[in-house]
Amino acid sequence: MLVANTDLNVRSGPGTSYTILGLLKADQTAEITGISPDGRWWQINFPGAVGGRGWVAEQYTSAENTANVPIVQTQPLPAQPTPTPQPTATPVVITEWRGEYYNNPNMSGDPVVIRNDSSINFNWGTGAPAAGIGPDNFSVRWSRTINFAAGTYRFKATVDDGVLLWLDDKLIIDQWHDSSTTTYAADIYLTDGLHTVKMAYYERGSDAVAQLT
Repeated sequence: MLVANTDLNVRSGPGTSYTILGLLKADQTAEITGISPDGRWWQINFPGAVGGRGWVAEQYTSAENTANVPIVQTQPLPAQPTPTPQPTATPVVITEWRGEYYNNPNMSGDPVVIRNDSSINFNWGTGAPAAGIGPDNFSVRWSRTINFAAGTYRFKATVDDGVLLWLDDKLIIDQWHDSSTTTYAADIYLTDGLHTVKMAYYERGSDAVAQLT
């Protein structure tokens, strides 16, 4: 016979990985019917369980008259299946323009598609720019670092609908509004060396055009 020293989970086997069958409340008694081979779990009479038996942790009980309690062998729990390895996404190699494509017109959230674009020279018409992106109400952010010789450069963006263009974080074209196909231009002097060009674009509806020269 044993007495529970605290509220105890009664389990289907001798270990915490086994299913909980019920509760043996503090000071409640139970008849001992066996002990686990490691001596850490008592098997007890537990009405309502399959076979009328359950298991409680020995360390949370007080027991007496246990000299002749039989050792009970139990079937080990089935091994957990090995998880099937999931394929990892192939990293995107960016060598030219990094294009980040969003399925909304304001570049919010994470991009649906990230890819290498050899140039910004797109006339999608009424089609979609990429898989997973709708033909309307999408946006794109392009970025690239380019080595320039010193001099004054003219940048021209032809878009339908809106566009923003930065050179080294300086906004040089600010035309973030709906429009038919329109070309915007800006002149800027660049020193010799590397400069970062960023272009943001959104398409509201109908034809979609995004070009930078």
